[in-house]
Amino acid sequence: MTRKLICSDLDGTLLTSFKRISDYNISVIRSLQNEGHVFSVCTGRQIRSAAYYASLIGPDADVIASGGNLILSGGTCIHRTFQDQKQLGMIYDIAERYGLIAGFHGIEALYVTKSFQAAVVNAAANLVLPKEIERRVTLQDKNEFLLHSDEYVLSTLMGMDQSKLQSAKEELDQIGSLNIVSPFTGAFDISTREFDKGTAIRMLANHHGISIEDVISFGDGDNDLSMADSSGTLIAMGNAKDSLMLLADAVADTNDHDGVGRKLVEIFGIDEASL
Repeated sequence: MTRKLICSDLDGTLLTSFKRISDYNISVIRSLQNEGHVFSVCTGRQIRSAAYYASLIGPDADVIASGGNLILSGGTCIHRTFQDQKQLGMIYDIAERYGLIAGFHGIEALYVTKSFQAAVVNAAANLVLPKEIERRVTLQDKNEFLLHSDEYVLSTLMGMDQSKLQSAKEELDQIGSLNIVSPFTGAFDISTREFDKGTAIRMLANHHGISIEDVISFGDGDNDLSMADSSGTLIAMGNAKDSLMLLADAVADTNDHDGVGRKLVEIFGIDEASL
């Protein structure tokens, strides 16, 4: 048996529209883990949220969080990105100048500007962290923002005004050495250029001694595009953006119809009666 690494995005992919992992998907993934395959969630969510969902699969599930900037395997951190403090200050200033909402991913908390929570509830409910593990720290000003700057691994800017968001992105592009991707409409995730989901998948595969040809990845959005060069098989969900569909090797059913699990059953020839 060739050991595989299976990586799945969460929102729009492994999670249903109600932010659950179906019992079917869990059963399929656990059966593959029992056969020696490795499974990892691979998400733009902050580590506490990502680890929560991985725990629903079981203790053996690995975690790629914050868009590839944090990697846990066996409960141990094998990589974390350190963002440059000067660049972080520029990101904060750009957010303030354009009136955008900002969130900064830390290890133990999500650090947010004052307007973040209401905006998340109203405009991006898919990023609300599970209440039982949620920890947010509201930043009062730039001094408090800088106080925690050595903890940030990923920054997120959000806004309802697309013109302001685009102008902010154009300024961010001029900074250089930044990786800027859109996790959903109306938002940009910003990190160091060297790290994204694809980079993290390669690192995790190397950690487990698994070749890239034996990596299977699932995604649905633009922040999953980097998976293409780091996966032997890239699978787009039936609800995926066209940009990902164009790169994918195959298409699964939608996230609300157990697309990840059903495609894995097909790939591995699993007898569903055994689940």
